[in-house]
Amino acid sequence: MSVVNEDLVRAFEEKMRENRRFAITALSLLFPQISWSLHHQIVSDKVKFRKLCARWLPEMLTEEHKLKGRTRYWTF
Repeated sequence: MSVVNEDLVRAFEEKMRENRRFAITALSLLFPQISWSLHHQIVSDKVKFRKLCARWLPEMLTEEHKLKGRTRYWTF
């Protein structure tokens, strides 16, 4: 049986949307019964947020965005 269920994922998502500049450590204070690594797994795998600078953002990059990023990387 998994500790991660839909209610927990929904609670995480609500807290994350309240403050986009959250830290995993701040979430661990709100949900102390869960390990830090499981916090990170829920944020990145279940809620599909990724770290961008100081903010966590939903993974909403289109293929065009991804291609532009790769193109800029390879052009010096």
